[in-house]
Amino acid sequence: TGIAPCIVAQQHSLRQAAADRAAPEVTAKARTWDDHPVRVAITQVDLGPCRGVIHDRGSDRWAIILPGANYPPDAPLLWFAREVALAADRNVLAVVDTYDRDRDASTWVTERAEAALRHAGSSGRPLLVAKSLTSLAAPLAARLGSPAVWLTPLIGRGGTSVSDAVTAGLAAATAPCLLVGGTADP
Repeated sequence: TGIAPCIVAQQHSLRQAAADRAAPEVTAKARTWDDHPVRVAITQVDLGPCRGVIHDRGSDRWAIILPGANYPPDAPLLWFAREVALAADRNVLAVVDTYDRDRDASTWVTERAEAALRHAGSSGRPLLVAKSLTSLAAPLAARLGSPAVWLTPLIGRGGTSVSDAVTAGLAAATAPCLLVGGTADP
């Protein structure tokens, strides 16, 4: 067994994006977990405000991977989170986008998270996995009662509107959640 190659996100022109929506390319990868062969279909999708990559196991359970501001979903931390979600019999929808610092951070995160959730449908509560800036989805996860994994959430600088929003969302959570961070995180 080896590490599967990461998907490299590329910019598409509007014409190419329309062609992608009309006929999405599906790639199937054979994987093995616990000595059981598993087939995963990989499809690029248009989520509206951004692109996404679906890793489809044919499950009715989903995990949504939200990238960091400059940390794509195929970077190591989120790549491993995706692999764990797939091994746990979840389909995965990885949001592919880079934060534009001229935009309001909370709006940017919410638009992408809501678009991914709409695309995944209503077949239960999806697991949200968010990195750094996208921990601003914590209020949304709390409102939906979705379980979540928060990787380096923005909670270190109390008294800022960003950390206060994340902390309030985490405090309101009723579903299981895991926070992963350290004292050296900004």
